[in-house]
Amino acid sequence: MSSTDERNITFISMVRNPLERLLSLYYSGTHAFRTAGVKVKSYNECVLSNDNVCVGNWTKHTLVHHFCGYDVKCAHASTWAFEKAKYNIANKYLVVGIVADFERFMKLLEALAPIVFNGYNDLTVDMAKLLDKRIFGSNLDELSPEVKLKMEKHLEMDFQLYNFITRRYLKQLQLCEIE
Repeated sequence: MSSTDERNITFISMVRNPLERLLSLYYSGTHAFRTAGVKVKSYNECVLSNDNVCVGNWTKHTLVHHFCGYDVKCAHASTWAFEKAKYNIANKYLVVGIVADFERFMKLLEALAPIVFNGYNDLTVDMAKLLDKRIFGSNLDELSPEVKLKMEKHLEMDFQLYNFITRRYLKQLQLCEIE
C-alpha cells in the first residue's frame, strides 16, 4: 500500500478487540509453561508489574501499523499513520470484520461480493460449530478494572482505530440489512 505500489487490489480483513488479542496472545504464549506445571503470572500480575511481555512498546499500535501499510512513516505511531490507516480501511478494504461477529461477517461478505462468496455463509455456520468457541469469546471479564483502564490507555490509538472499524462495519451491516 505504498505510493510505489498502487495496484488495484481490494482487501478483506478481520480484527479483534486489541485487549482481547493481547490477552489471548499472552495465554497462548504461556500455555506450554502452564501445562508443564510452571507458575506463570496472571495477565493482571504481568500488566501491573510492567512486564515487557504485556506492556512493552511492541504491544502498542499493531492495528495502526497493519492498516497504515509499508510506507516508512507507518513504522512510527503518529497522527499521520493513524489517518493513513483510516484512509486505507475506507478506500482499500471492501470490509474489515470483527472476529467476535464471525457469522454476520460472512453474511456481509456474501452480500458485498456474491460472485466470490455465494454459499460461503452456509459453510461457515457449520465451520463455526467445529471451531473452539473460545476464539470468539472474551476473557476480559477476568481483568481487574485497574488493568483494563491501564491497557485501554496503553492501547489508545489501536482502540480508536478499532472503534472506527467497528462503526464502519456496523454501518455496512445496516446498509446490507444484516441483523
